[in-house]
Amino acid sequence: MPEARQREPRLVRWMKRLESARLLDPVVDRFSRLTRPLTTNATARALLRGRWLGHAVHPVLTDLPLGAWASAGVLDLVGGRDARPAAQRLVGLGIVMAAPTIVTGWAEWAAADRPAQRVGVVHAVSNSAALGLYTLSWLARRRGGHKTGMLLGLAAGAAAGTGGYLGSHLTEVRQVASYHPAFDTGESRGLDAEERRGNPAPPQAPRAEFHVSVENEIWKVERYGHDSSEHSTQRAAIAAAREQAAAARPSRVVVHGADGFARDEVSYDVDVTPDGSART
Repeated sequence: MPEARQREPRLVRWMKRLESARLLDPVVDRFSRLTRPLTTNATARALLRGRWLGHAVHPVLTDLPLGAWASAGVLDLVGGRDARPAAQRLVGLGIVMAAPTIVTGWAEWAAADRPAQRVGVVHAVSNSAALGLYTLSWLARRRGGHKTGMLLGLAAGAAAGTGGYLGSHLTEVRQVASYHPAFDTGESRGLDAEERRGNPAPPQAPRAEFHVSVENEIWKVERYGHDSSEHSTQRAAIAAAREQAAAARPSRVVVHGADGFARDEVSYDVDVTPDGSART
């Protein structure tokens, strides 16, 4: 008797609805126009998306304001009167550190697909609410209203927690995070080993990946574990990559811009004969 289908957790159902909420598309389009200056300049794009670091900067920066605000909350609850100045300074530090965190987050968001961008907009709203409440909390503390500041801080923490959950969905589920192409081994991310043992997938041939990139005005075609080839123009490099990929199905060609991040992708699946077997 076939096993009954397991019901999806409520949060999973909510996130799937949020990803498919076309009602958010006008907002997404609006923010796409507003954030375009962050990604049109190659130097700014490489800086904000972390090419110099090897991976996205945004997840690293989020620890700074969230850590400061969480520490302030702990001091509010258990630190007593003597800890109030330190709590106020931590709230202020978190506000200052929010600025670069926001900018790098929008730079990552601009490269995401539409379902992730819908989640990202709500993520941004939650975090903006948290930032606004923490700002009011800091102002209240500065004026001597510690209890008011503490209550505002607790409300801000709840908003930040919501934003954090949505942010983890973006990085862990939607995999919205830039990384340097040197780290791309062609292996796909997904279920961990334990999940794969419980839900075995049919065996599939590994997908060969051919990366087209430019360095010192020389275009290269690189495949992990193989020798690279050099070409004088992007067109020649792409043509060579596609020829190699077509002969190594299943495969894909990933074209990188001058900043190193992927700009285009073409996949080549295995040819299948009418009887369902792979064509040789």
